[in-house]
Amino acid sequence: MTDKKTTVFVSYRRDDSGASAALLSYVLEQDERLTVLIDVDSIEIGRDYRDAIVEQITNADVVLAVIGRGWVSASDNKDGRRLDDVRDPVRLEIETALRLKKRLVPVLVDDASIPQGEDLPR
Repeated sequence: MTDKKTTVFVSYRRDDSGASAALLSYVLEQDERLTVLIDVDSIEIGRDYRDAIVEQITNADVVLAVIGRGWVSASDNKDGRRLDDVRDPVRLEIETALRLKKRLVPVLVDDASIPQGEDLPR
């Protein structure tokens, strides 16, 4: 039996599923076999967010994408969809997980539906 912990990265939108992601992270942290990474608690102050996210997802065994009802439709201050912005942190997290072929698990909260392919950026 190995003592290696499974590292879980939790991706979420603060305004869409922040409370659910925090609760999920708290529950997962109770399992001593898991190391849970969530942006607010896992990135050193002053560190470049994008670099830290890529590093954390590189080291993660699984990425949980916490998806609420507004995850796909969240808009920026110019009425554009945040997912369509290459600088969007959630997009960076999901793209990085896919590029690195990480196990990516959608976690639907607040009666959300799984996003359809046509609703997502290429």
